[in-house]
Amino acid sequence: MKNLIVLFSVILMFVSCKKEPGKGGASKLKGRIVVDEYSVYNYNHVRSYYAADETVYIVYGNNDYYGDRVRTNSDGYYEFSNLQHGEYHVYTYTENEQEDKKAVYADVNIESNGSVVDVPYIKVRKYVSSGTVSVNGSLFVYDYNSDLTMLKDTFYGANRYVYFGLKNKETYLDRVKTNPNGYFKFYNLLPGDYEVYAYSQTNTAAGQIAIKKYFTIDKSDVELSRIEIID
Repeated sequence: MKNLIVLFSVILMFVSCKKEPGKGGASKLKGRIVVDEYSVYNYNHVRSYYAADETVYIVYGNNDYYGDRVRTNSDGYYEFSNLQHGEYHVYTYTENEQEDKKAVYADVNIESNGSVVDVPYIKVRKYVSSGTVSVNGSLFVYDYNSDLTMLKDTFYGANRYVYFGLKNKETYLDRVKTNPNGYFKFYNLLPGDYEVYAYSQTNTAAGQIAIKKYFTIDKSDVELSRIEIID
């Protein structure tokens, strides 16, 4: 009987001393967050970079809630320290095409106390509406009489609307007015295939048609040949 009591005490001591995942140890988890940035207009990839000041969460074991959170430094690194051995779930938030947020996880196991364990890169998506590229050009006008049979004058068109949009889409993203010299410019554009256009008179039943310039934005500013319309 005495031996059974001793055995039971040993088992109870072992169970009570068993460490669960969480604080109180000498181990560390460290990792890095990578951002893939996409255009909200056409979902083209814009750039990738390491996420500064991004919140990262850690779940201890099978808990339903996070046990701690930290922010990444200027190079996208984060660290959780003073951890026991066990299983952990590290996560941050990513976006989908509708800019809704959801958690993206990396699972990791600390096998022994005093370990330093690297968490696999966590990649997140972000969607942006503003870029760094510009497109510019000029609007040239052929001024005809009312039935478009005689050319009266030619000039660069001032104070006229020019439109910017995705290639072959029905709606435009932006519009600007030309300056006194017929010059126009669109700023803060993202990579993709686009069109710039202005409306021209026609002697058909349509009345007006859009005169378009198609172009692709990659990383450099774009200068278009002039848009020529009939007025």
